[in-house]
Amino acid sequence: MSQQNDLRDEEIVSMLRQCEAEYDVCTPRRFNKMDETCSSLQVIRRFGTWKKAKEVAGVGSENGLGSSLYDLYNDEDILWDINACARRNDGHCTVDILDREEDLIAPSVAIERFGSWYEAKRLAGVGDNAGKYPKKEYSDEDYLRLIEECREKHGEVMPMTDG
Repeated sequence: MSQQNDLRDEEIVSMLRQCEAEYDVCTPRRFNKMDETCSSLQVIRRFGTWKKAKEVAGVGSENGLGSSLYDLYNDEDILWDINACARRNDGHCTVDILDREEDLIAPSVAIERFGSWYEAKRLAGVGDNAGKYPKKEYSDEDYLRLIEECREKHGEVMPMTDG
């Protein structure tokens, strides 16, 4: 879909509702397979979490599974799937690789559960780059500079919302 950054919340909500209508569930993987939608990552960035976006759209709770399909997975299952992905792919498991593994969890499930892809991989003991790059500490000035660089490169910068 073109002009994804210009989408209003109402348009994204409509896409989420369409996803559930088409698939009976609204997961990031199903959402990304639909034509004429933005990416699930953009939804998460706009609303803070996938779960929050679904709550705003009013989808998910009527299927009897609670407000989130993420609740179907326990931590061990998610970490096992990340490890399975790495075993199948010569020790590598990236978001893109895991997303192509149709029988494993979607990467967004791990990100939602553990807060970041980096943390999910760390807990799973899978480290394409683990230990190679120390975690960098950023000052407030660093963040402001990065935001300004982003604004110069991409135009408007949207704030993240709490989810």
